Amino acid sequence: MDAEVETRLTIHVKSPYIPLEIGISWHPLLNLPYIPATSLKGAARAYAEVNNIRPCGKAPEELFGKAGGAGLVELTDAYPVKCRDKLIEPDIINPHYREVEGAIGEADASPTPLLFPAVARGVVFRFFVAPRAEADGKCLTDVLDVIRGALAEGIGAKTRLGYGVLKL
Repeated sequence: MDAEVETRLTIHVKSPYIPLEIGISWHPLLNLPYIPATSLKGAARAYAEVNNIRPCGKAPEELFGKAGGAGLVELTDAYPVKCRDKLIEPDIINPHYREVEGAIGEADASPTPLLFPAVARGVVFRFFVAPRAEADGKCLTDVLDVIRGALAEGIGAKTRLGYGVLKL
């Protein structure tokens, strides 16, 4: 399946492979950003749970798994296969208040710009979805609808600010 990034994507911001305060999910061998399969499966499971969807008549955690357990549907990591202009672009957040105990007055506020990488709009990621041997192959379209809905809501960090929206 191919999924195109419609809004900037930032995922796994505490990546150990990026020496920045705010990073991105970066593959250490392929030297490019990627979306871990666990993030895809977790987003799909959460979308199904929140929207009370039971694809194939099964509980979301039965299909997509949970921490320490595999589900009936397997997803792979998603890797970029195409981009319009650029793969990564800089983004910035500018917190004005430090995290300290007690109240801080307006006069004590100090903007601290933090630059971080984000996957650019127009990048296309490819991943694969496959039922395990025990899964019924007919219900794959229901599973794909759940994945489509989860990606349309956003995946990764800052989704409430509009980041991480992908379209299948």
